[in-house]
Amino acid sequence: MTGRLTCAFLFFLQVATFAQKSAVAPVIPYGINLCGGEFSEDRLPGVLGVDYAYPTTENIDYFYNRGFRLFDILFKWERIQKNLGGPLEIQDLQQIKNLVAYCESKGIQVILSLHNFGRYNLRGVDHIVGTNQVSRAHFKDVWNKLTQEFKGFKNIYAYDIMHEPHNMGSYSWRETAQQAIDEIRKQDKHTAIMIAGNNYAACEKWEEFSDDLRFLHDPSNKIIYDAHSYFDEDYSGRYKIPYQLTGVDEMIGVQRVLPFAKWLKKHNKRGFIGEYGVPDYDTRWLKVLENFMNCLQDLGINGNYWAGGPLWKNYPLSVQPESGKPDRPQMKIIQAQLSTPYSRFPRIEYTDLKKVQERFVKHQPRPTSYFAFLHPPKKINESKLSQTSTASKKNIPNNKSNEVKAQPAALPSNNNNKSNSLLPGQSLIPITGGISLLPPRE
Repeated sequence: MTGRLTCAFLFFLQVATFAQKSAVAPVIPYGINLCGGEFSEDRLPGVLGVDYAYPTTENIDYFYNRGFRLFDILFKWERIQKNLGGPLEIQDLQQIKNLVAYCESKGIQVILSLHNFGRYNLRGVDHIVGTNQVSRAHFKDVWNKLTQEFKGFKNIYAYDIMHEPHNMGSYSWRETAQQAIDEIRKQDKHTAIMIAGNNYAACEKWEEFSDDLRFLHDPSNKIIYDAHSYFDEDYSGRYKIPYQLTGVDEMIGVQRVLPFAKWLKKHNKRGFIGEYGVPDYDTRWLKVLENFMNCLQDLGINGNYWAGGPLWKNYPLSVQPESGKPDRPQMKIIQAQLSTPYSRFPRIEYTDLKKVQERFVKHQPRPTSYFAFLHPPKKINESKLSQTSTASKKNIPNNKSNEVKAQPAALPSNNNNKSNSLLPGQSLIPITGGISLLPPRE
């Protein structure tokens, strides 16, 4: 009898211990950027349903049924607030709120992302936040009003206050972000605030361009630092050169995310990879994606794949299937990570970052490249910085939708730029000996 009681007690203790561990085990979702509200950036503010459109409940259901529980809903400042300091645009606001409410009913968390690159477009000219034309007071105002509208929802994962700021010149992004944090906390002390890094939030250059963001103060201690990572030779996400000519290998994603992970560990910060993606036309990129996502799980960093949404057509990074067609090839890789428990690989904390490097990078030397990308030095004229294009990490001009972000068949598109040429000031030169010189983002 005593033996049976002892066995029963030990069994109960094991179950209780397992339950306790399960209760405290972090469950952090991997998600998807649901695009549409940021389309046609060369037509601002544009016409809803003609130049841009928000995701539909059908789009949400598609990704929900494949395991996604985190969505990033993107929108433009010029559309949600057509006049600086003025009221929020009712039609756009209501569509976004309807989406958030629908997600809340299904247990989906939502990131609200202001997709503006540190700028606001006035009469066709982009002005950096902090200038006289677009002041920090204007930035605080829009987030004060957005917070008032969305603080009542229970499924807001984070306020992403500015997507991919870059080339901010003397208008400190850190100071701008701090003022927005302070303003949001007047209304909402509970929701996390997502802060993208400078220089298009680039992972591999995070410490160089975004180290000062560690000094941001949130009285609620809920800042999430948002970095982005693409794996092609120029970090842009264009994937314009065939895989075999890029000089990268299947571990390139791991190598590029580690600088950001090291920074998070060093400063005890919480991180997120807000954009990553690969094209669907070469299976070698799928292996890069798989290794990258395995590494993120080992590091305990979650993120959102780029991209989904109703307006994509044949954009190679999209996982939004065309009507009547099967899932895109990337979906199988992403789904495996969404449904895989952390026990698939030994859980590696930030304190064990060296083990991650050994696991993924050891004996995986990066091959040398046949190409060098050369940029002539340029003197920055800060008086002209406010007119810098709002182009994203893909470094695309204002009509970028023609080259990378494919327009939907139902919407009119501008076909002025079909060129696949290199960026201005960039030369592609074969280098004897295979030296690879990769350019910085700025």
